[in-house]
Amino acid sequence: SILESLEADKAADIVEEMSPDEAADILSEMDEQASQDILEEMDPDDAADILQDTRADTQEAVLQEMQPEEREDVRELLAYDEDTAGGLMTNDYLEIRQEMTAGEVIDLLRHEAPDTETIYYLYVTDNSGRLAGGLSLRALIVAQPERAVGDIMLRHSVSVFVDDPKKKVAEVMDKYGYLALPVVNHEGLLEGIVTVDDILDQAME
Repeated sequence: SILESLEADKAADIVEEMSPDEAADILSEMDEQASQDILEEMDPDDAADILQDTRADTQEAVLQEMQPEEREDVRELLAYDEDTAGGLMTNDYLEIRQEMTAGEVIDLLRHEAPDTETIYYLYVTDNSGRLAGGLSLRALIVAQPERAVGDIMLRHSVSVFVDDPKKKVAEVMDKYGYLALPVVNHEGLLEGIVTVDDILDQAME
């Protein structure tokens, strides 16, 4: 197929624009190694959406052939109902600790930003991994490099729970006009983020 003739990253870009069921049908007809290479290049939430539409035995076979890090990211997302915040979210995000300095965060962004879903918002966690607040890029850029993130972040951050229905996620995002929302479990631990394009994809389907 045309997809098999492309490099995996370019093929992944095309597949991500398809609906999950359409992508699942196409990948199932491709060479198994080629389809696995494409899934590994995709954002974990998109790969999980596609695998949701495959048979359980096929799903597990594909997961076993993926690289351990990508496999773990996708398997984690598959555990959530696709109609909840957990099913919509990606675990491909930058987690910032409040004891980090502004300079350290900027260095992290330079290194990690090209491979993450979005950097419009940065979410800050405490030492236990609980959501502690949010950090705007503006506040980060104007801060002195030695300033601690905990001193410049916003202490209150609007979030949704992993089991909140997608309708509620859309309502919260619309109410506050955010491009992304943090997703937490009921202990307050940050599990991922939902971006506005995920909501739009659901609405269009």
